[in-house]
This record gives sequence, C-alpha cells and structure tokens, in this order.
Amino acid sequence: MVIRENIISYCETTTEEYIEIGSVKLSLNSGLYFEINHKSDISEYNKLGKRELLLLTFLLQSPREVIGKELIVKTVWPNRIVTDSSLNVTVHNLRKFIKSVSSNIIIKNFSGVGYALYKNAAS
Repeated sequence: MVIRENIISYCETTTEEYIEIGSVKLSLNSGLYFEINHKSDISEYNKLGKRELLLLTFLLQSPREVIGKELIVKTVWPNRIVTDSSLNVTVHNLRKFIKSVSSNIIIKNFSGVGYALYKNAAS
C-alpha cells in the first residue's frame, strides 16, 4: 500500500502522460501500468520494459502507417548498433503485453520493411 501511495503522489507532482489500452492505464513517461478495476481501489502496478515503451510510443504516433525497421532501430536504440533479433524480441514482448491487456490492437509485420500498429474496428 505504501508503494502505491508513493506512486500516486509521484504522479500527482509530475506531468505524466497516460494512455488506456484495453484494461490498463499506461504511463508513457515511466512505463508503469495498472489494471483499471472499477470494483476496487487497489490495483497491481507493473512496468513495461524501456524498449517496449519506446516502441509503443513511436508506433502510436503514426497508427496504421508502416514504419521502417531502420527508423525504429534509430528511435528505440539511439546511437547503438543492434541486430534484427533485438528488434524481434522487443516486438514480441510488446505484442505479448498488448495481447494480455487488449484484443483490439495489433502490431503487423511487413516482411523486410517494418511494422505498423492497427486497432481492430470489430473489437
């Protein structure tokens, strides 16, 4: 409970940007997220990885637009040399997070080109 109160007071004193994805509220600043539970005031906090958060934020800026792998790598890993497997693992982890909280958002792979974020209209 003390940790939760500290997080809440921290959020109240900083300019936090939040988005809601499915059943969770995610801080775009810290990567902290918690389940939106209307039956209880107590929610469990978790943290999205730094690279996954950067990738999600970047993809959200241009929904339904294919973003090239090179541009993603330059944005998510600035001034670093990374392999395709690093990008693949980060995308996999982000997809896993999104699947656990929302069934209406997908990250689509365009082979050899890049990725795009879509929201299903049916869900």
